[in-house]
Amino acid sequence: MRRRSFFKWFGLLSVTAVFTGGGYRAVKTNTNPYYSGPKSDHFDGLQFFNPGGEHPRGFKKLMKWLLSDRPKWPKSFPSPFEDKPPVRVAGAQLRLSFVGQATTLIQTAGLNILTDPVW
Repeated sequence: MRRRSFFKWFGLLSVTAVFTGGGYRAVKTNTNPYYSGPKSDHFDGLQFFNPGGEHPRGFKKLMKWLLSDRPKWPKSFPSPFEDKPPVRVAGAQLRLSFVGQATTLIQTAGLNILTDPVW
């Protein structure tokens, strides 16, 4: 066996042993070496869970779901809401239009102010 091949396989096996062994020890002893805080109704000190919810179904069910025929996502989906703001708002009126995510159009006294943290 060549030296490079030996070190590649030895490294792969040692990394696998470290990660699976550490996880096995944490599950076996029901302790978390990285967290020593309080437990809650959603966290038992080792893992998060949904109380009263479904248990994980496992890798086999995940692969079955991923490989099954699922409905395709549509290429586009028109919004049921339509808001076409006027070009200007006259007088002391105030109009707010939500554009998307953090962007808002504020219209007042003939001014249009577009707020966006990126612009």
